[in-house]
Amino acid sequence: IAGLFIRSGGAWLLVPRGGIAAVPTQPPTRPARPETIQDAIAANPVLQANGAQILMDNQLAVARYTAAARSFDGLGWYLGTWGVGPLFLPDGAALPQRLTFGLPGLVAGALYMAPGGVWVSTDQTTSQRAGLAFVATDLSDFNWIQGRTGFGLPFGYVRRIVGLDQSLWAATDAGVARINPESGDVDLFDQGRGLMDNRVFTVATRRGLLAAGTAHGLALITDKGVERVAPDYADAVFAIAFSAQADTLWVGTPRGLRIAVRGEPDLSLPTELQTAAALGEPVIALAWSSDTLMGITEDRLIWRDNRLKSWWLGPTISASLGRLRGFASVRGGVWIAGEQAVGFVPFNAMPVRMLRFPADLPGRPFDVAVDDEYLWVSTDQGLVRFRLDAVRP
Repeated sequence: IAGLFIRSGGAWLLVPRGGIAAVPTQPPTRPARPETIQDAIAANPVLQANGAQILMDNQLAVARYTAAARSFDGLGWYLGTWGVGPLFLPDGAALPQRLTFGLPGLVAGALYMAPGGVWVSTDQTTSQRAGLAFVATDLSDFNWIQGRTGFGLPFGYVRRIVGLDQSLWAATDAGVARINPESGDVDLFDQGRGLMDNRVFTVATRRGLLAAGTAHGLALITDKGVERVAPDYADAVFAIAFSAQADTLWVGTPRGLRIAVRGEPDLSLPTELQTAAALGEPVIALAWSSDTLMGITEDRLIWRDNRLKSWWLGPTISASLGRLRGFASVRGGVWIAGEQAVGFVPFNAMPVRMLRFPADLPGRPFDVAVDDEYLWVSTDQGLVRFRLDAVRP
């Protein structure tokens, strides 16, 4: 009623209602201010008494309180932490309830669209273990997978996620991980189980088959175990896409696209690729968009015309987006993540809409995914969601 009270240092000022200048005044009689952690501990001594139990994550690392607020209904306290997420302590309770919200780590990596939401991986850092999180499309549900208590997940980062049957399959730095999204159990296929290299760059699935590209070759993972494909090829595999009939595989390598056929000793170079010198660039991602096979190099978009059985090259767009990292196709074009920006790129054209770091994105992009309503972007500072009707050109 009196106007706007301002505290400056130890003094109080008042801008009277309708006034334009602040004048010295006495402090308000009952100022309202945000609660602090000290207020929450004073009202709930159990937060300090049971702190060792409350502030320990499933990797046995110690967290700390960061913020506190009384619930709107006056029945408890919400607590922010660094390490174990948000908590809610009902009045009179000995231990707070953990509220899963957000991501289990800061650096978001691979994205996988699933019914009702998106799966996102978070990388291991000096202060956090690797994790996976399901984020509901409407942000109403967050489900974390962090591995066994004291051990965490058996890998440090994920570079690609796909779904097969009822499991998630992840390309990690420790092998191919099969993850049960309900229980969080992890089954790891590594060199000890026949994989050529623990460093897995990509996984792909079609018609019940799962292929993995490693730092030293290509493999299929079946109920019988690991089957090596093109055993004479021992270089890196960055990207994989099954053919429509799943009898052959398109393979992205450091020297461009190749074809793999089960039973053949090495990768082959199809005639349609021999005349396109630019298709000798490293191919880092491949995916189907309807009946069109698409991919990216570090500099441009590529796609295959199935009628003419020929590949087309888009213009160099890395100057606008930075070195390309991932893409997701939509009607009329492709959303592409580069090291500096995410852009919407029509076929055979330059980006027509860009979301840049740091103006539009909190961190450098890594991957993108699209559903009916949203564009999802993983960055080294978390996960971002944009409404398509707000960012679409």
